[in-house]
Amino acid sequence: MDLPYTNIYLKRRRLYLNFGRTEEAEKAAKKALEECSEFYGEENVQLALIYDTLASIYGSSGDRKKQLNSFKQGLELRFPPWAINHSVIAMLYSDLGDYYYERQNMEEALAKHKKALEIRERIF
Repeated sequence: MDLPYTNIYLKRRRLYLNFGRTEEAEKAAKKALEECSEFYGEENVQLALIYDTLASIYGSSGDRKKQLNSFKQGLELRFPPWAINHSVIAMLYSDLGDYYYERQNMEEALAKHKKALEIRERIF
């Protein structure tokens, strides 16, 4: 089920990012996170997707600390057992692997990409 405004906020976030307006993009993504959290609680894969979106915004603005924190928040959510093998979780691990690769931390990058691959193999 889609929430009334979540998709609109996420589309606005994309438009703002395309125009280099990262502050507005962050606000839109946080509004989507707030609405989704209120509706689903902390056990929804959509939240992980929004945290990945926030990480992308922070990466675009150069705030690496917030970027890493957003990745971790997305992975620390309490997912129901079926969601552990969800493609969004694999994407989070893959994007986190890219984050570590860009910072020359090859050991962490490889570990995160391996985890993403394991999840994707279980899905497909």
